Amino acid sequence: MLIDFLSTHRKYMVAHESEDGIWEYTPANAEEPKKGTYLASHQIFSNHGLQVAIYLYNGLGEQNRCTRVSHCLHLNFSHKANGSYLLDRDKARITFNMPVGEAKGLYAFALGLVDHFHYRVVRPGRAPKTLTGQVTYNGGERQVTLSALSSDEGSRNAISLDLSSSAAMMLAAHALGYGQLLFPLLSDVAVQNMFATVPVGFRACAERPNAPLQVSQQGTADSELNERQSPDPSFRACAEKPANGEHRLRLEKAVWAIGNQRWPGMRIDALKRIQALVDLDQMQQLVQDANSGDFRGWDKFLG
Repeated sequence: MLIDFLSTHRKYMVAHESEDGIWEYTPANAEEPKKGTYLASHQIFSNHGLQVAIYLYNGLGEQNRCTRVSHCLHLNFSHKANGSYLLDRDKARITFNMPVGEAKGLYAFALGLVDHFHYRVVRPGRAPKTLTGQVTYNGGERQVTLSALSSDEGSRNAISLDLSSSAAMMLAAHALGYGQLLFPLLSDVAVQNMFATVPVGFRACAERPNAPLQVSQQGTADSELNERQSPDPSFRACAEKPANGEHRLRLEKAVWAIGNQRWPGMRIDALKRIQALVDLDQMQQLVQDANSGDFRGWDKFLG
């Protein structure tokens, strides 16, 4: 993704005053201003097809002057039929132009910070559209599915797409790139931290081998939390020790969440070193220490 975010932002997203005193923007696509331009685009091929792109497009006023600029994370779902991806030839494709707030949620879902994503679009004169993301675990392996649905007056069009790890990473990269386009003067780490903030109600969890676990019918390993609020479905509490692969995945998610929300000295490279620890008991201890407010062990990874 070769985008000079600061130069692109200044060129297309900052208004300038014309000679006759009208404030306008530089068209994102000078030859065809109504079409806009893709700053970055990637095609995902799976059981169906998905194009993900950072997209700029213009609003034209009198005399075809560009009086506003719009931006989005563009998702284009298309069918695979008879072994061939239809792409733009698909008359039943489903598209979404997502604002940055929803792109942030999609980023968290793609990276595994949450296990559920939901986005619904209702516009006058158009069929309502819904995008949902679901995760299933098979032997500790995280399997990700995005489902696009458009339905109106009894008609229903659905495209469900399975994402590989690399496809999910590309999706997250474009979502984060969209944020960097909007906030080019912020550091890469600052933008990443904004996008990695997990939803309210998310609670990083680690097993506590020295303390008995009280498990509710919902499977939450924290009876006090159950009494105060319902658990967030986006994160499954660690009620019992899972298989090694799933145990690592849960600890990595806990490290990421705690690091981004509570670690005063947080740095991305240090956070990744903790997630890469071979000794899961050491990672477990770091999570338990952080839950009690002790980050001395974490700070050793800053060196």
